[in-house]
Amino acid sequence: MLVAGSNASGKSIVTNMVQIMARDCGFAHRCVSMDNRSGKSGIERAMIFGSESDQSTGYISTGAVIKGLKASQTSDKPAVLILDEPDIGLSEEMAGAMGEYIAQHVSETDHNLKFIMIVSHSRPLFERILEQLPYQPHVVFMGSNEMTFSQWLNGPKQRLGPDAIDALRLKGRQTQSAVERTITRRNNMST
Repeated sequence: MLVAGSNASGKSIVTNMVQIMARDCGFAHRCVSMDNRSGKSGIERAMIFGSESDQSTGYISTGAVIKGLKASQTSDKPAVLILDEPDIGLSEEMAGAMGEYIAQHVSETDHNLKFIMIVSHSRPLFERILEQLPYQPHVVFMGSNEMTFSQWLNGPKQRLGPDAIDALRLKGRQTQSAVERTITRRNNMST
């Protein structure tokens, strides 16, 4: 499944939901994301992602994707892998190469990786995945009722002005507040 969309459109919420469903269904589940990259304790983060003090961001991203793919493919039970912005720190050319790398490994049939969700803003990453996969994956574009994934992928790049930065920050706060209210309501209903 390929997921693209506007900033603050709910992509991270979807990744969290997929992780919860995978766990509840008994799947091994791994998530390679900025949240894990920056939120884990020092030694765990260093073992999975490395350190930007002596490695480039792109090097760390590629290593995390490789580790996630290998761990999911060799899992002792069916596995779900979420790659949330696996192209952080990669140029457009390298993001395209990463897309092809992921597609090659997902296309192999002798492994336990049963579901992969890739979340990104990178057109080159998605273009190469779609070129290389022997099947058509599910695609989702979030944040706009007027645009499909295909329209976003093949359409013109939108040029935003500096006022979009303040608007994004406001939208992000509003989205987070809505999520927190929903979780609170759900928790209140459960008790």
